[in-house]
Amino acid sequence: MHDKDIDVFVGNRIRTRRTYLGLTQKNVAQKLDITFQQFQKYESGANSMNSTKLYMMSQVLGVPINYFFYDAGDGDLFIKENYNIEHNHSTGISDILDSFNKIPDKSVRKKIADLLRSMDNFQ
Repeated sequence: MHDKDIDVFVGNRIRTRRTYLGLTQKNVAQKLDITFQQFQKYESGANSMNSTKLYMMSQVLGVPINYFFYDAGDGDLFIKENYNIEHNHSTGISDILDSFNKIPDKSVRKKIADLLRSMDNFQ
């Protein structure tokens, strides 16, 4: 992944979490003490964030730092860790995620995760 690809990936993770929480770009920008326009640039991946701003973003969105990098590279972070943050251990989901994490082929796990993400966009 190239630097700009990472910025876009992180921006997409920010957008996903922000919309899940029902926050507007303006809400988050105010909490970060930045302009709305600057937040848009972070979320679109047009601008990179320094480590301090990324830490602040994680605090505002209520996620650990690794949330922003989940599956950005080789997919070593488990979906279960990030899924539980947003869904509070829904009944039966833990078993499904355990099975998912046992799939040995990372490319297969990535394809499944991509499929699920694409389905989420249709809600």
